[in-house]
Amino acid sequence: MSHFALLLVPAAASPSPSPSSNVPDDSIVSPGLLGFLFLVFLAVAVYIIWRSMNTQLKRVDFDEDTVNGDVAPSAERPAPEPAPGAGSEQASGDTTSG
Repeated sequence: MSHFALLLVPAAASPSPSPSSNVPDDSIVSPGLLGFLFLVFLAVAVYIIWRSMNTQLKRVDFDEDTVNGDVAPSAERPAPEPAPGAGSEQASGDTTSG
């Protein structure tokens, strides 16, 4: 027999349909030190994630005119700059492939 099966034998041998007398009272049960440490861990993790999110949002560059609903006509918008290292086909706007 395995060790796991030996642990299950006493539990299966004595079923007790009536409530046990060794159940602690609900008024004295508390999460204890482990619950407190888990709560502190969650609070620290939320704070770190919040700071990281603020840092990332400060890096985002967006067009404020489109956010306010004032969309400029395409003739007034500056042409987007090509990505660094882009080939001459992409920089010149060649879209004849396909």
